[in-house]
Amino acid sequence: MQDKKRTILEAAIRCFSRKGFHATSIQEIAREIGMAKGSMYFYFNSKDELYLSVLEYYTDMLFRCMEELPEDRELSSRDKLRVLIERQFRFFREHLHFMRMLFLEPATGLNPQVQNLLMRTRARSAVWTLSHISAIYGNRAARYVTDAATMFEGMTGRYLEKLFFDDAELDEGRVSRFLINRIDHLMKGLLLTGEEPILPAPDMNALREKAGWPLEAEAQQRNGQLEELKRLVSAIPDSVPPAVRTEAASALERLESEWAKLVPDKLLAKGCLRC
Repeated sequence: MQDKKRTILEAAIRCFSRKGFHATSIQEIAREIGMAKGSMYFYFNSKDELYLSVLEYYTDMLFRCMEELPEDRELSSRDKLRVLIERQFRFFREHLHFMRMLFLEPATGLNPQVQNLLMRTRARSAVWTLSHISAIYGNRAARYVTDAATMFEGMTGRYLEKLFFDDAELDEGRVSRFLINRIDHLMKGLLLTGEEPILPAPDMNALREKAGWPLEAEAQQRNGQLEELKRLVSAIPDSVPPAVRTEAASALERLESEWAKLVPDKLLAKGCLRC
């Protein structure tokens, strides 16, 4: 992204967060960065387009920060979620202007593109939470996964509100550990009582479709291909030059890192396969 366009987006966030979308003019955003109002339209055709770009810019940043990193691979499913929640809180602390704007501007009354983006973001968050909770507790807790994810999102959201509006001094590491412990207690209680869940099992394919993410069948096929590639790389004979074996192992590592994401970069993955 061009530096000037990023500067405009970040200025728009500050202005929207102070007064809200409807009360902020393009002139005010231009004044924030010392730019002529007319020059703003070289980058964005309208205030609606600017607002949509702001949302896309920051939601993409948020979900990138919530992706698993190579150094997370050896962690348990529970510790992975703890680390990712910690990063999420850190991201929100660093982008309070953005989050305050979202709370100030409800989705109702905004143009359809903005509403669609907010719905897609909600679906992405649901897929993310459900996937991680399912990975931690497995089949034994499958009937409770939607209730558990709902309660976890509710608890997390209330602590985030304390961060956004009360300027609470929250330690990200402590908060993430605290929340993970609470979901442990909730899930143990549900399993112990055996009571009927309130919410039905999620339709992950429908959620992924709303989120614009790969369907489960595609993800499973991807994992199968990865396992076959691992087998082929491990079977490379010693007679092959070391440089070639090293390059193949490096490409496999990059591919594994990319495919571990909920939404892998397919072009990057194809590049690794060509290696």
